[in-house]
Amino acid sequence: HLGPFTLTTNLLPLISAAAAEPESDVRVVTLSSVAHKTATLKVDWKTAEGWNFKSEGFIHNNAAYGTTKLANLLFAKELQRLFDEHGINALSIAIHPGEVATDGMRTSMTNFWLGRLILKTVFVVSPLLTPDKGSYNSLFASTSTLIRADKKGYGGAYLVPFGKISQPSAEAKDPVAAKDLWETSEKAVSHSNGIPIVTVEAESVHATKINGVVSSSPRNYLPKEFYTPYLSTLARERTPNGIRGLFPLELLPNMLSLLAGKPAPQTFPITSLSFTVRSPESTTEHPVSDIPVSVSGEALDEALQYSATRGIPSFVGWVERLQERFHGRSPKGEGWSVSIGSGSQDLLYKAFHVLLNPGDSIFVEAPVYSGVLPILHSLHAEMIEIPTDAHGVRSSDLRTMLEDWPVGKPIPRTMYTVPYGCNPTGTTATLERRVELLALARKYDFLILEDDPYFYLYYGDAERPASYFHLEAQDPSEPVGHVLRFDSLSKILSAGMRLGFVCGPEPIIDAIMLHTSSANLQVSSTTQAIGFALLETLGYDGFERHTQGVSQYYRERRDVFEKAMRRHFGDGLAEWATPEAGMFVWFKLNLRSSNGSEEGDSNALIAQRAVAKGVLAIPGTSFFPNGRTSAYVRASFSTIALDDVDEALRRLAEVVREYNAEQP
Repeated sequence: HLGPFTLTTNLLPLISAAAAEPESDVRVVTLSSVAHKTATLKVDWKTAEGWNFKSEGFIHNNAAYGTTKLANLLFAKELQRLFDEHGINALSIAIHPGEVATDGMRTSMTNFWLGRLILKTVFVVSPLLTPDKGSYNSLFASTSTLIRADKKGYGGAYLVPFGKISQPSAEAKDPVAAKDLWETSEKAVSHSNGIPIVTVEAESVHATKINGVVSSSPRNYLPKEFYTPYLSTLARERTPNGIRGLFPLELLPNMLSLLAGKPAPQTFPITSLSFTVRSPESTTEHPVSDIPVSVSGEALDEALQYSATRGIPSFVGWVERLQERFHGRSPKGEGWSVSIGSGSQDLLYKAFHVLLNPGDSIFVEAPVYSGVLPILHSLHAEMIEIPTDAHGVRSSDLRTMLEDWPVGKPIPRTMYTVPYGCNPTGTTATLERRVELLALARKYDFLILEDDPYFYLYYGDAERPASYFHLEAQDPSEPVGHVLRFDSLSKILSAGMRLGFVCGPEPIIDAIMLHTSSANLQVSSTTQAIGFALLETLGYDGFERHTQGVSQYYRERRDVFEKAMRRHFGDGLAEWATPEAGMFVWFKLNLRSSNGSEEGDSNALIAQRAVAKGVLAIPGTSFFPNGRTSAYVRASFSTIALDDVDEALRRLAEVVREYNAEQP
């Protein structure tokens, strides 16, 4: 992240390097000393008649924080005046996109750009934010622009040639040249709903070193406008917190802040935080000393103070690199971002409210994680059940349902699923099922809500199948942006820390963050700082070894539990599939028919008789949206003492046998 006063050292060499190119549209460039907020840029531009136009303008450094939309409007008006006065066909300008200012700049310039073949080259310069976050894609999305990255990169920015998708204006001074440029640019890629896909083809971009960091190639991703109909009315009407939006300005050099009502850190009594972490190399047979961890200095200052709604930067950065390592998703140029939550349950609640209006329909796997049912019931959502089996959600059933979908009835815009070690079934969806479900999401335009707290608790014999978040980036011909992924650290670090994160399309993440800023401002900075200190100490290799140890722990407990299941239920008293991840066994009791149910009902049996026998489990009815009768039972093997597993299942089997022996 460059400071605002580095424009002089970054922008001038950038445009100067471009000016040295034989066919450059820039000839002479000077950049004045940077004042507090603006830099004066003097450029000799190339017009249709040749080198006969000189320009002097300004660049506003604070535009990245969305505080100067007026400056953007003035900038757009000045460009339009220059175009009208000089009939410019090819113009090179320097634009500082910024993650927030893109909306204001894009809106103010839409009328100026639409229908005209004006810009042949855009230098994307981001002195405050990294330039490869995809913000330049968002900048031109509303003008249906197809952006392609050139193989050239100058200094700390991209050189991005692009062609307008609209036909050249009749006002152009050189219609022949304009027509040629139009015909040589590729046609716009459109989604099935007619919204153009912002495209930067990976084949045309090589890894470019930007500010000392090598960025990966951008991918195709859906533009911001695609998600507008997916957002609830509440999400669209929610407005940003004006004060929190200005917090980044406090980081500017020489800025004196009277802005926020932050408490004085000198009054905080905590002077340091210290704890120890078990080494991932430590085993019962070969114990290794615990690793000391501390949070102090600037990290402690950050931990004890208000922070960004998204999350403290260090922790957010760690999550971005984690997703790149385990899911092959670069945080640069793919149109996705991160938000930290107080556990994934917190983020699920906000996501449902962001994506659903009261009464909307949603696809849910059945049985489904019971924790989402109260949320969806409170939204009066129509939950359309997609059956599951030992191989995960039955995507073929969903395909048949969609092919026969009633005419005139809206197709749900979201699908909720837990793909690894599903709660309650314990099943892990096969790769084939995942691929088919993702293809259906693309074909019928619904989003996959991938709730994945058990990803790191996979212990199957086969290689762990790729996540939906990973899979959607595997086909370069398809845009990414149909998956919203939820991760949790509760199962692998600490449930009490309440740390989770969601990754997905930026417009949806932004809407979730607006909910957070209104509801609780942010996730605890202290908890995030402790979590980051722990994770940074382990490192990514250490973190992976730790999670492998956790998954092996649960595999061993599963084996003990299943051995006891075979002993007490293996004579036909129950049926089940061996789980490959997570901490649950989902088994069907072979009961006598009752209450009009041919397969029987485990509810009263588990809720009353089993409790009387001194054993607890959850009846299957708790995991179906309509609360229908079920012969299934969910049992958890995560915390029960291994010596007690056999006795618990013996008691439960005794309850079932006594029940079946009774006359209906």
